[in-house]
Amino acid sequence: RNQPSDGSTYTHYGAFLLNEGRIPEALRYLDQATALPAARAEAWYLAGVAHLQSGDTAQARRLLSKALERHPGYAEARSALDAIAEKEIRK
Repeated sequence: RNQPSDGSTYTHYGAFLLNEGRIPEALRYLDQATALPAARAEAWYLAGVAHLQSGDTAQARRLLSKALERHPGYAEARSALDAIAEKEIRK
């Protein structure tokens, strides 16, 4: 009802849940944030991290890429994507 159009409340609560290790719950909130047209890059990044932690590397890569589309200079998203690529090279 009073949710900002960028979903920042969902994003912040999702970040809290992610930090608590409550990944499935975090994903529910982060999915709500990324479903909004004005979703912030942070929401996409955190959703990517949550999927990475849950073992879904393909979805993590897609979401982290979306974070970089929204904010090309997002160092954390770039670093996470680089780490995924490095891990895949070592397989």
